[in-house]
Amino acid sequence: MQLERLERGVAVDSCPRCHGVWFDHGKLKEALQVRISERANPRALSEACRTRLMCPDCQQALFERSFMPPSNVKVNQCARCAGTFVTRSELKKASEFLEPLRRQQRGA
Repeated sequence: MQLERLERGVAVDSCPRCHGVWFDHGKLKEALQVRISERANPRALSEACRTRLMCPDCQQALFERSFMPPSNVKVNQCARCAGTFVTRSELKKASEFLEPLRRQQRGA
């Protein structure tokens, strides 16, 4: 993983092979500029599929889950630290999905 700054100045780790992005807990909502809860409901993780991906911080297997169920965006999350690994395409889909919520939270 290598350190990268996203366009909004958020520091993340990115994978030079797959170009996916690792967000420490709290960084994903900062990057998406929206007030949301990043931590999955424990029930959602218990029903999620364990992946082969490992948390770079905790060395625990990540769970694939729906970011926000109506969005169809898939993320991989650590049950221990709530860090989240997202592919660039899923990150773009999440940003597009959240645009109406961002406008609402800004009062537009």
